[in-house]
Amino acid sequence: MSFCEASRTATLSVGVVKSGAFEMKYFAYGSNLDLLQMAQRCPNAKVIGPAQLTNHRLCFPRSSPVRGCAVASIEPHEGHVIWGVIYELDADDLHRLDSREGYDPVNLAGVNRYEREEIVVAHKQGEKVDAVVYIAVPEDDPGRPSSGYMRHIIEGAVAHSFPDDYIEMLRAVEVAVDEYATLDYLDEYEEPEAESEFEAEADDEPDDRYEDDRDD
Repeated sequence: MSFCEASRTATLSVGVVKSGAFEMKYFAYGSNLDLLQMAQRCPNAKVIGPAQLTNHRLCFPRSSPVRGCAVASIEPHEGHVIWGVIYELDADDLHRLDSREGYDPVNLAGVNRYEREEIVVAHKQGEKVDAVVYIAVPEDDPGRPSSGYMRHIIEGAVAHSFPDDYIEMLRAVEVAVDEYATLDYLDEYEEPEAESEFEAEADDEPDDRYEDDRDD
């Protein structure tokens, strides 16, 4: 078995084969709580339901050039709980999600944007479920999540009927200041000079710098 084959096999140890098809449980805690977003990213995914990961907390250790803000991850923290949703994925959706999260199982540590790890979460009445989760590779000075990004997560938490205290915790997360939303900024705001014809044309060109960048 080659190194690449061994790496891929090792990362799929929590997957199972049923009726000839591969299935894996995935624990989402960030923007993939949004059912519409998840349907677009993984069209074959099945919702299993809410679950919790104990002794971990939510954090925002990495910035996303796509979203323009810090994005969610998880980290060990005694006594804390993270609520999320379990999805069941087939092999195609797992591959799509790996790509969306910036994860390639053959990469060396630190190269990926997120790493895929195996965890055990509690579903329903404490039923233990083996699942995979994506954990961000930290970077220096990631900033804060935007209000729009947090709204995405909060709406997903509400839709999945997470506990009220957890939703309140999400609402209390400190977000990046949106200068355009503050009265002080609006009072001082000056109309920008008109763009030249050349600048206007340049702005219309597609920006593919972040085509391969992904986030949770």
